[in-house]
Amino acid sequence: MTHAQTLDLGLPGVDLPNIALNKPTKQSSDYRPSMTSDRAVDGNHNTNIVRDCAHVAVYNEPSLDWWQVDLRQTFLVQTVSITNRGDACNDRLTNFTVEVHTSDPTISNNSGLQLCYWHEDTVGKGLTVDLTCAVNTIGRYVRIVKYSSGHRPLTLCEVEVRGTPLHRTCEGMNLPNIALHKPTKQNSNDDWSKSSDRAVDGNHNTNAEVRNVELNNKTSMDWWQVDLRQTFLVQIVSITNRWECCHDRLTNFTVEVHTSDPMTSNNSGIQLCYWHKDTVGRGLTVDLPCAVNTIGRYVRIVKYSRGNKPLTLCEVDVKGTLWHKACGDFLSNRNRKKGSPLPCVRMQPAQSKSSHL
Repeated sequence: MTHAQTLDLGLPGVDLPNIALNKPTKQSSDYRPSMTSDRAVDGNHNTNIVRDCAHVAVYNEPSLDWWQVDLRQTFLVQTVSITNRGDACNDRLTNFTVEVHTSDPTISNNSGLQLCYWHEDTVGKGLTVDLTCAVNTIGRYVRIVKYSSGHRPLTLCEVEVRGTPLHRTCEGMNLPNIALHKPTKQNSNDDWSKSSDRAVDGNHNTNAEVRNVELNNKTSMDWWQVDLRQTFLVQIVSITNRWECCHDRLTNFTVEVHTSDPMTSNNSGIQLCYWHKDTVGRGLTVDLPCAVNTIGRYVRIVKYSRGNKPLTLCEVDVKGTLWHKACGDFLSNRNRKKGSPLPCVRMQPAQSKSSHL
């Protein structure tokens, strides 16, 4: 037997763990008792169709074949890797879609369906193809669907799914503070002791005389920002207000997330994380959950200051998950087929098999 070898393309998403391994699976039908759906997530990359692969039933008439895995929790799904059979019938794995669902499509109306990838071409004999999902593909169930024109059923030897857990608000609180000691900027300083970096030094002291960032513009658009140094799925921004006088200044502000530095770009990558209309209490910390799929590198807090009410911040914590660009540049359509994300093919030599099921 020839052991599979892979070509390392340096794909960050492919370095993530396989979140489909040994998870519950289903398929539209079973061809034989030995070819059940769980064979495609057992971690075995052999391409012997009899012993190692999932295989739906063969029908004379056209059919809609499908296979799915339940990831058991919600993920930001980034790559789906599919290994084809290594015998003469490898040409059956063609013109299929990879879907991601928020609920089980066998019992729901597909209202949470997202298309990860549509693969039009044939996967080579015994090869693995790494398919990059469209940006912000989020769900719990990954389903592979193929329309069979008769005697060309869906067969899958292994399916690997890679992605990042999507932490909801309470879960996000357990994530590390990704803003700590990162580079900061603001539109002005009140004095030398109140520079922008004071808000990310890890000190939650609320004495404004020595702790806060205070801006001196009387009527202005005040802002403060932090550069996270990498792109994150930003989930929570926690802001601590001053304790002594003037705590009522921290009101009616927005938290923005940018993909590029808003000081040097045209804000084309801006996303609104949260608009906080009320006043943050004296010396209190408010935890603001971002909108779903808020992705970027720069977090900016903006407040329109009227009169002598500048923006003051004692500490800003940002929590989120590192965003892996699984293959290619998600933020452009460069080198893509129309309507499809960029695929990455991982070459594997075919193993010698004689089965023609």
